[in-house]
Parts: sequence; C-alpha cells; structure tokens
Amino acid sequence: MLNNIDLSQSFNIAIMGRANTGKSSLMNALLQLSRRQALQVSKVGIQTHLTKDFVIQKFFNDDVYLIDTPPIHDEYFENHKIINIINDIDLVILVIDGYPVYGHKYIFQKLSIYKSNVFVVLNGMDKWDNCFSDWINYTVSQWANYLNVDQIYLTCTRGYNPTENSPQIDIRGVDLLRQDINNFINAKNREKQTNILEQLAIKVKTNNNNKEILISKSIKKEGKPSDFELALESCQEIAIKSYNINLKYSQELANILASFKNNINKKNYSNSNHKHREIKKLFNYITQLIDNILTQDLQQLNESLAIKKTHLQDYSIALFGRTRAGKSTIREALTNGDGSTIGKGGQRTTRDVQEYRWNHLRLIDTPGIDAYEGEEDTEKANKSINEADMVLFLTSDDSVQPSEFEQMGRLSHIEKPFIVLLNVKGKLENETQIKRFLAKPEKTFDEERLSGHHNHIKTYVKQHLTIEEVTIIDIHARAGFLSNQSEYQEYKTELWQLSKLDKVYSIIAEDVYKNGNERRASTFFEGTKVLINDIRKQLDFIEKNIADKINFFQSKEQEIKRIFFQQINDSKRDVDNEIKQLFRRFKQEILVFIDDSLGNQNAEKILKKIEKEFSAKLNKSIKILFEKYGKELKAKFIEFEREYKYDTEHIEFYYQFENFYKAGFGDFVKNLGLLFSGIGAVAFVAANWWNPAGWVVVAGWVTTGVSIVAGLFSGGLKHQDKKEFQQKKDKLKNDLIQDIDRQQINLIGDIHKKIETQFKDIEQDILSSFSLSRQELYSINNELLTIKVRIKDIFNRLETDKYLILQQSAKKNI
Repeated sequence: MLNNIDLSQSFNIAIMGRANTGKSSLMNALLQLSRRQALQVSKVGIQTHLTKDFVIQKFFNDDVYLIDTPPIHDEYFENHKIINIINDIDLVILVIDGYPVYGHKYIFQKLSIYKSNVFVVLNGMDKWDNCFSDWINYTVSQWANYLNVDQIYLTCTRGYNPTENSPQIDIRGVDLLRQDINNFINAKNREKQTNILEQLAIKVKTNNNNKEILISKSIKKEGKPSDFELALESCQEIAIKSYNINLKYSQELANILASFKNNINKKNYSNSNHKHREIKKLFNYITQLIDNILTQDLQQLNESLAIKKTHLQDYSIALFGRTRAGKSTIREALTNGDGSTIGKGGQRTTRDVQEYRWNHLRLIDTPGIDAYEGEEDTEKANKSINEADMVLFLTSDDSVQPSEFEQMGRLSHIEKPFIVLLNVKGKLENETQIKRFLAKPEKTFDEERLSGHHNHIKTYVKQHLTIEEVTIIDIHARAGFLSNQSEYQEYKTELWQLSKLDKVYSIIAEDVYKNGNERRASTFFEGTKVLINDIRKQLDFIEKNIADKINFFQSKEQEIKRIFFQQINDSKRDVDNEIKQLFRRFKQEILVFIDDSLGNQNAEKILKKIEKEFSAKLNKSIKILFEKYGKELKAKFIEFEREYKYDTEHIEFYYQFENFYKAGFGDFVKNLGLLFSGIGAVAFVAANWWNPAGWVVVAGWVTTGVSIVAGLFSGGLKHQDKKEFQQKKDKLKNDLIQDIDRQQINLIGDIHKKIETQFKDIEQDILSSFSLSRQELYSINNELLTIKVRIKDIFNRLETDKYLILQQSAKKNI
C-alpha cells in the first residue's frame, strides 16, 4: 500500500509491536472509527498475525499518515519490513500488553537506535478491571522501570473484534493518547517553520552581499602558503626531531636489555652444577623473555619508526569502520573516483590497508573492522593506529551496533584524537531521489532521529574505548561521491555541501592548526612510551617470578629444617629406647653372673663372653638403627618431592642416604669397646673377689666405680660369716648397676651428639644449595631493579624531550 505514497513529504506515525497486542484495534480507536468502519480499514480478530503488510490511513489531515505495521516476531529486527521506511517515520507508537517480557524490551531497544520519539502504550487496561485498584499502577511502574521510560499510556480498545460479545466499544485512554500525538505534531511543525524562516533569512543576507554559500573542496593558494600549510610544515619539523629522539632511546633500551641478558647468561653457566633446576628454569625463562623483548618488541618499535620515517612530511589519519559503512564511498568522493571500489551488498571491498591523499592529508583506509580474519588483520589495524595522528571511525545510521565499537576496543589503546563519522544512508539512486533530498535535506538529517544514534555512539565509545567525550559528525558519503559524477554536475555544489565532508576537513584542519605539533610528536613519543610501559610490565612480571622463587626456596628451607628437626628427635627417642632395652638385659646378665659365677675359676672367660655378646648386640643394633635413619630420611625427602613437586636430585648429589651408617657411625660403634672395658673390669673383680691376689692384677685398669669394691676387700678379710658375705654381695651389685647406668647415660649422650652432628652436617649440605640459589636470585633482582630505574629514567626523559621540542617550536612560531 506504500507504492504510490511518498512518505518523505508527510508526517508519519507507525504503530508497532508484537503480535496480538491490539495494534490494529488501537489504530481504529485513534481514527475514531465505528465498528463497521473499522472492518473496512483493518482486519481485527482473535487470530494472530492478521496484519501482514502496512495499512496506512490519513490522520488529522492530508499531511499526516497513521501506519499499522506487521507484527515483530523473534526474528532479527533489521530483517523486518519497517526498516525499509524507518527513516521516514517521525513518531513510533510501541504497543505492549500484559507484564514485562524481554520480547517487548528487545523491540524497544532496537527502535531507540533508529528513533528518538517513541510513545509506549500498554493496551488492554480492561484486563485489570477486576483486580485490586493499585495493581494496574504497580504494573505500569514495573513496565516503566523495565523499559527505562518516563511515561506509559494506558488504553483500552475493546469492541473492534467481531468475534467478541462486547455490547459497545470501550476506548478508555485513547483520547489522551490522541491529544498528545496531536500536540507532538504541532510542536514539530512549529520547529520546521522556524528552521525554514532562519534558512530564508540567511539566504537573503547572502544574496544582499553578493556571496554564494559554497564550501570549496580544497584550500586555495593565494600566492603564499596558507596557515594550514604552514602548520603542516611545522608538524614535519616536529616529526623529524621526534624520530631522531625516539630512535636514540630505542637503541639505549636495546643496549640496557642486552647487557642484562648477558649477565643472566653468565650467572646461569657459572657454578651450574650447584644450581637447582628451578633456578636454571627461571634463568632460562628470563633470558627467553628478554630475547622476546629484543627480537619482537624493540624490533617492532624500530620497524614502526622506519615506517614513520618514510612519512615524516605527512599528517596521517586512519579511517576505521565496519563493512558496508561507506569507507570506500568516502574514498571515491575524496579522490574523484568513478565508484569502482564501492562494495556491493555484503562483500568486503577493502581487504588490505590502502592509502590515498586528501588536501595535503594522508588517509589510511583499513579493512572493515567486523571482517577481521584473525591476528593478521588485527595487527594491520594496530599498525595503522600507531602510524596515525588522528583516528576517524565510520558508522552508519542504518545500524549502529555496539559490536563494531567493541571490536575497535580490542585494538591498541587509542591515545589519539578520535572522531566518529555517522554516515546517513538516504537513498540517492536516481535524479528524482536526488531532487527530493536537495529539496528537504532536513528530512534525511533529522536531528531528533540522529540524536538517538549520537547517544548510543557516545555510550558505546565510553564503554568499549574508555573515551569520555567524542566528536560526532553527520555526513552523507553518497552525496559526496555523486557530486563528482558528470551526469549530476548541475547538482554538484549542493550535493558536495550536503555531504558535509568539508565539515570533516574543517574540523581536522582546525585541529592541525591548533594541536598539530602535539599530535605529530605524540605519534612518535606515545608509541615509544607504550612500548616502554609494556617492557616495564614484563620486567615487573620477572620481578614477581623472582620474588616467588625466593619465597619458594625460603619455604622449602623451613620445610627441610622441620624434616631434620623431626628426624633428629625421632632418632634420639628411638636410640634411647633401644639402648636402654639392651642395657636392661645386660644388667640382668651381669647380676646373674655375680650370683652364679662369683669365685668360679672360669669367671673371667664367662665375663668376656658376656661382654663380647653384649658388644656385638650393641654394634648390630646401632648399625641397624642408623641404617634405618638413613632410609627414613630418604623416604621423607621422596615424600617431600612428591608433595611439593620439587626436584631433589641435587640432594642425592650431595649425600647418598644408603651410606648414612658409613658416614661416621661405623667407626663410632667400633670404639664402643672402650666403654665396656670398665664395666668388664668391675665384673671381673666381682668374679675374683675371693682371691686377694686378683685385685693386684686388675688394680691397674679397674674403673672408679670398681675401686669402691676393691677398697672394701683391701683390709684382707679372711673369716666372714654368711650374712656379712650377702651384704657385701648386695652392695657390689648395687655399685655395679649404678656404674653400668652411668655408662649407659654416657653412651646415649655420645650417640645423641653423633646423631645431631651428622644430621646437621647433612642438613647444612642440602641447605647450602638453597642459600646459594637465594643469593643468586637476590643478585639478579637487584640488577633488575637497577634496569627498571634506568628504563623509568628513559621514560621521564622522553616526556621532557617532547615538552622541550614543542616549547621550541611554539617560540619559533611566535
């Protein structure tokens, strides 16, 4: 029904919404139709999706149309028929019903991108007639919060459905909606009349002064360079100085890092046999990281400087935008092209970075940002940003999507002037459409409609690019291109003027004149500073790794100390139990020997046998004990390795646990005979105490304890009775047991000392490698801190040098 109607010349209101919300009934109510008249205008019924095409009716007068649209389902919004006429719609009435659901919100959000004027109507208020009085108010507040709108109209359109048994039509709330629509139309008409009068006044004033309102495509030279050209020359001088300074600092950075890498390598290969594998891995990792900085980051900086060197005379602008936004059209317009590079449909026309010149400016045209195919395209885009002094981002009013800004935000952080060009895509395919466009350009550049796009753009730019304030320029790339085509030469000036590309150029030129030197210097200095900050982050990461390794070794040292402390205490306790048990049996055997063999001619032989057997038992037991301690210690370190994922091979290198017993304890046990000789002497005296001559034989080697016994019999007692004999015998046993106990205590003490000494020696051997590793890590860390200070100094000098060359240039220009 729209084929024969030119919507560009009228005020158009579209009723939109999901199926079965009462859109057609609302249209009938707004038109104030009877039930019979309504049947002739639109189909209304309980069957959904009845409106399959646009239904259009005049509303208020011949210049206003009310349009009933097909329902919007869950399909992609941009595929709906309304998109074909969206630019001609002045007001949208969005019909909702029931309670808040996402389907309605989706439509509202999409409409808000295209249109700033949307009336939201909650239809079917009669459904709440039998509910609590506040329930409908609660529902309205829920909708308002859900859609984030200030007003929602309540309407009832009951009675237009012929299948309903309604005695009469109920159109509560429609009159208020109708009145507000009328007020809105009148306000728009007043604004339109005001704009026409203002344009008329400007035209009269211009004619009186015999001037034309024409904006030239290029700057005219009048015998001497323009201010803009002088500004570009100053920018070139700044670029040359900036290049030389940044190249010098790039070389200084390379020397600092190369020296650091060499020192790491020297430490890595010195005393390499005494290093933990963790240390070697860390040193290799640091070396690899520094290598990457030298071969990748600094090389990339040098390559970037080399490219910038070839464009020292150019003020460069990078043009970004999604596919089909109109970048190729802009290029054709600015270079007087024939349109051969303009894409058709969805194809990706610009596949590589291309360059062209525009009034002394170098434009870098990048591939469509939504068509990037992996890291290669992203790298090209980042290089373009790095080379550019300013970034233009092109989007279009047919679909401003957050994804295109999100994609842009994934590129390098943009520390440069960022301007958004909003390409307004009004149809200009033939002369009729061109004339219509020239007659009513405000229809295409509808401020209210475009302001909605502006708001979304600002939100997306702030969200994804962290840019608080952004300049947005509305352009018409197609008009600019057509202004160069021979068949439209009579419209050349007007088309070019309405393309607004000269406005873009004017803003760029003004920025060059005011801030050009700063922009050109920043292109060099900021690129280097970004790299330095990246290097500093990597060095911070290295420092953290070193700190982590130092903490790791400290924690492992504490764990190893705990293992040895526990092992020493467990071993001492084990030795105490084993030795005491052996001595307990030995004392029993000695007591039995005194009772049974005292005065026996074979006493000495029996005693030596007891002593030999006891000594063998001690020797065997102690050997078994210390072999066991070596195995226990080894098992604990195997568990240590398993639990902490730590390589203990270096421990094996310093000490073999299987040889634990041979590392001193074997000789120690062999010398135990010296301890037993005294005990043996006492026992021997006891065995010969009836033979006074025997005391003389043993008097030279008997221990202090035995001398007490010898003193007892030195008086030469010849005739003792049985009772006295038993008393002396008991005293002898008691003295002997005390002496054996003392010998036991001394032996245990000596073994304890030996255990502690031997374990401490092993512990020190193991911990010495940890200590050496920590010292090396501290040494590397100190050197790293020195490197970081030197690099920070370069960063500060960059800031100072940039300030100085800009100050010198400013004084020269004065």
